[in-house]
Amino acid sequence: MPAAQHTGVEDGVGLTALMVAAARAIETHRPDALARDTYAEHFVRAAEASAAWPVRPAEVPDGDGNPLWGRLGRYFGLRTRVLDDFLVRSAHAGVRQVVLLGAGLDTRAFRLDWSPDHTVYEIDRDGVLAFKRDVLDGLAAVPTATRRPR
Repeated sequence: MPAAQHTGVEDGVGLTALMVAAARAIETHRPDALARDTYAEHFVRAAEASAAWPVRPAEVPDGDGNPLWGRLGRYFGLRTRVLDDFLVRSAHAGVRQVVLLGAGLDTRAFRLDWSPDHTVYEIDRDGVLAFKRDVLDGLAAVPTATRRPR
């Protein structure tokens, strides 16, 4: 998807969502990835503000020593893995609904192995959710749970 101007992700919390998506994309391409999000790179490339940001480890200046894309990126990989594991354990223990406040460009409704009776509520700004919808629709992505963006 070519980069385009999208209201909702070009400033404020939208830029933060793009930054976290870039970190998840970089983590996804590491051979020792703690978490994988194959959609993250598409979000970064679809927004004009982030289209030139790194999405693979080889694109990060100074590699893991880079304070933003290296060290902080690894933190976001770890954070993603910890929450993914918690949600999967909770689902196996009987939890059927998940609410993601400030969901940003989170793709857990698509990435995790939910059963059809799970519902993931994604709460965020309309512009951020619209951008996410447009990118995921362009990829023909199908959630593995019932997804309720709000």
